[in-house]
Amino acid sequence: MPDSGRLVRNATCCRLEQINVDTTSSGGQSQRKALARAFDSGADILLLDEPTNNLDIKSTTVLENALDQYRGAILIVSHDEAFIHKLHTDRLVVIQG
Repeated sequence: MPDSGRLVRNATCCRLEQINVDTTSSGGQSQRKALARAFDSGADILLLDEPTNNLDIKSTTVLENALDQYRGAILIVSHDEAFIHKLHTDRLVVIQG
């Protein structure tokens, strides 16, 4: 909560957490399904935690293209620096720790 004033939220968010692989799907299949649900959600903001985990090169390229076409805001937490720097964004903030 803010220290003063008020917070007004008019945007919808979709959060993709790191995938726990189930026994019926591979990690890549589970990740692709979760990403498809996130993009199909219609959310204004995507919150993606390690979205390239378990993805092969082809699937990562598909994700890069989908993110480039996405018109909402995107917050990505990732250790995959090559992936982050391939994205075509208006604003990129990198926080390293």
